[in-house]
Amino acid sequence: MNKIDFGRRIVKFDVPDHTVELVEDELDSFKNLLMKPGFFFSLLQVIWCFFLKVDVAVTDSLNPESRGGFYFKNGFELLLPLRAVAKDATELPKIGNVVNINTTHRFLRKTESIDTTTDEGKSIYDGYFLSDAARRFLVRRELHRANSRRFIIVPAFAWLLMSSAVVLTFVVLLRYGRLLSYSSVLFTTPMAIVSFRDAMRRFVSYGEMMLDHDTCAESPNYVEGALQYLKSSAATNVRLRKILGDSKSEYIAANGDRIGDAWPYSKRLKSIQKFAAEEFQKQK
Repeated sequence: MNKIDFGRRIVKFDVPDHTVELVEDELDSFKNLLMKPGFFFSLLQVIWCFFLKVDVAVTDSLNPESRGGFYFKNGFELLLPLRAVAKDATELPKIGNVVNINTTHRFLRKTESIDTTTDEGKSIYDGYFLSDAARRFLVRRELHRANSRRFIIVPAFAWLLMSSAVVLTFVVLLRYGRLLSYSSVLFTTPMAIVSFRDAMRRFVSYGEMMLDHDTCAESPNYVEGALQYLKSSAATNVRLRKILGDSKSEYIAANGDRIGDAWPYSKRLKSIQKFAAEEFQKQK
């Protein structure tokens, strides 16, 4: 059972058995799972799989979300979007305002809601729900995320590096006087924050691209699922943009990309198509 927060309402929605079975199927076929540190670290990976914990939940986001990883004691939580869980509108809970659109522009975050009980609101369901291939791509991709430590190690290392630079500058300048040393903190701290943010944005772009490539490299079926998912997502965003109106167009670009995304749908689509073409040429 999962509770979903749609605006100010809490909605209970059961994760269907077919979704759980899909996740289990993808997990069973997943190779090279990370070993969990601790007492069982030295045991065979097949024994570790017995202790593997994966929770499946639902989110009202257009995209999947995840928490944790296979290297954490509490395991991994996979939050699939409603469009990947429900097969059509009849399986959706009766919730009224189901679409909360969040956008991040620099340090600002805004939210708009759309009432899908209206005729105009119902139009977002045209092509909204995902095919089985797209669902499998999403699940497989998030399993790759859970199986990679880079999304934990790289941000932590980058933040440690930036913080060390600020502290080192402070200590070095301390010999020239406290005024200069403390003034340097006022100057280097904002620089470190901006540098960290830019570095994380580039890392997110690269990391998300590698998740797409790692997943698509396993099977042409995942490539097909990826293309279906990205095209469906962009088309859904275009419909949302139309419903919001031109005055709200800062949320979504004309091509369906969400403004503020480090690795938007259009770039992901081109990258996957290029990657798939290169893989096809290698196999010739």
